[in-house]
Amino acid sequence: MKRIFLLAAVVFIAQTTLALSKGQLLKKIEEAFYKEDFSEVLDLSVNLEKEHANATEHLYYKNIAAHLTTNRGGDLDDVLKFESTFGKTDIFYNYWVGRIHLYRYEFDEAEKRLRAFLKIDNYTNPVIEEEARMMIEMIKKARPYYENPDDYEIEMLPAGVNSDYSEISPAFFNGHNELIFASDRNPKDSHHPADKYSIYHSFKNGDKWSEPTVIENLGEFEYENAKVEIIDNSQRLYTFSASNGSLLYSEYKNDSWTAPVEFDTKIRSKHIESHFFINDSEDKIFFVSGNRRDKEIWFTELKDGNWTEPGPVPGAVNSAFDEESPFLSHKGDVLYFSSNRPESMGGYDVFMSKYDEKLGVWGPAENMGFPINTIDNDINFEVTPSDQSGYMSSDRLHGVGEYDIYYFHKITKIPLRGRIVSADGQPVNGAVVKFHPVSYQDEAFMGETDADGNFEVMIPNKDDFRAEVLLGSDQLHEENYTSYVPNDGLYLSKDFTVTLPTTPTEEKDYTEIYEGEPSEKGEAKPALTGVISKVYFAFNSYELSAAAKSELKAIAKTLSTDSNIEVVLEGHSDNIGPEAINLTLSEQRARAAKKFLITQGIAADRISIKGFGESKPAAPNDTEEEGRALNRRAEIRVAD
Repeated sequence: MKRIFLLAAVVFIAQTTLALSKGQLLKKIEEAFYKEDFSEVLDLSVNLEKEHANATEHLYYKNIAAHLTTNRGGDLDDVLKFESTFGKTDIFYNYWVGRIHLYRYEFDEAEKRLRAFLKIDNYTNPVIEEEARMMIEMIKKARPYYENPDDYEIEMLPAGVNSDYSEISPAFFNGHNELIFASDRNPKDSHHPADKYSIYHSFKNGDKWSEPTVIENLGEFEYENAKVEIIDNSQRLYTFSASNGSLLYSEYKNDSWTAPVEFDTKIRSKHIESHFFINDSEDKIFFVSGNRRDKEIWFTELKDGNWTEPGPVPGAVNSAFDEESPFLSHKGDVLYFSSNRPESMGGYDVFMSKYDEKLGVWGPAENMGFPINTIDNDINFEVTPSDQSGYMSSDRLHGVGEYDIYYFHKITKIPLRGRIVSADGQPVNGAVVKFHPVSYQDEAFMGETDADGNFEVMIPNKDDFRAEVLLGSDQLHEENYTSYVPNDGLYLSKDFTVTLPTTPTEEKDYTEIYEGEPSEKGEAKPALTGVISKVYFAFNSYELSAAAKSELKAIAKTLSTDSNIEVVLEGHSDNIGPEAINLTLSEQRARAAKKFLITQGIAADRISIKGFGESKPAAPNDTEEEGRALNRRAEIRVAD
């Protein structure tokens, strides 16, 4: 799965494994694990188990890798069983278990595990600690969304349409009975996807989708250009040719798709880039411009027979972060897109922006909330002309592959009121009641009882649920429930009688698990890669603060453990003052950090410096505390 927190760059291990000994295979599995090439861990595990049927030494790595990729949401016992062994000796055990809980949306358990990991005194690697802190911050942002679902329900399309790989860019004709999408499914038996994406076509008959068939004459696409759009009015299927920058379209005739032809030769000169969108009247084109670190949504429109010079969409759509997957509503007044800006829960979230006709700009971006969005990546959001339903892609929990296609529709909620009492009729205070839609059980409509045992929760009418009652860590009750009230009804009613536990479950202290590493066991450690730390500076200064020196001391300690690691110190500034002065100031900040590392015993030839001035902000420069202060920094990056 694509994930935010990477301990190291994913590296494909190309050597054959057939002739390797058991020990060599185990070493490769461990190395791939700490490089977070989890697909390789699983493939190597298959090879090991074929050659050595009774092997068990790899299961710790294999099971964690599976829970972070192919087995998200599966039974955790195959990892928790290692608590009495690896948990005592692997300093990262709580980190891994916390990360697994996080991506199961079990936020309370995730936070407890991550905080336990951060309390270990003898671990000072700032990279992993920062990742743990970032995950805790993600939990704080996501909780309010998950606890207050928006007015949508969502369901994953069945296996067949979705596979063990990625399905993206769903496009559909009116009626939802035909679906076109891109997939990198691999015909070979491997956890690795195919090198490129192909376009597939599936029909819906009743409640069933046909086995998707590849549209051969459309060709293959890289991820950035694996995008299709369907225009109902003209019955055209659009794709993008990266080789010459043109839009192509095909038509469905005689039970097959025609060979692609160019839409308009004038578009070539407009340098359309990735993730394009063309509107219903075929006179506006939106696309993603920029590199992997700086993506913006641009557009061009047809005026007087010519396409305008492309530029960023005016208004508040673009940010200092990345935007992609634009989709214009059929009325043309709402622009949907995905972004990893700070207002997202974790990865890419779907946002909407309404067009202000008076000002001629797009308004503030609004997060569409859960369940449209998750802490994972939610992209390719497309709605029907009614704006009531549509399809999207996501790599969320309980998917069958990496990215899967989901159907969503709007709902109307009504109040459900009830009371929870114990077996002897006493009200239960502080109990949480959750109603999980059967179609998407990661969503929960929830309420909490007051001192009289009463609760109220807003849920969709005429729907099937799994209802559960919780008190602390204990599940007191579970049953199936169908909500139904006539159209003229005002509210639903549901009471629960529960059995209270004799002794409430005590919370476990996860900090007591780790006992220290074996003195003679040379276990692999996560490799350092990318930006491993940052230090910050006062306005117009390159003097190191006490906090910066403390951080650099920790970095020096880490670097002293491996003399082969070289780093690049990259200086940055805010945008106050002339660019030339800011460039000089950024170099001075990098140089100051280098001098300090040298005083801590790190050889000068292991450290290079580079100044970027104001050209690479980490945050918008609009405010001081949340913007410019974060840009006055030096980043310590492991050299490639």
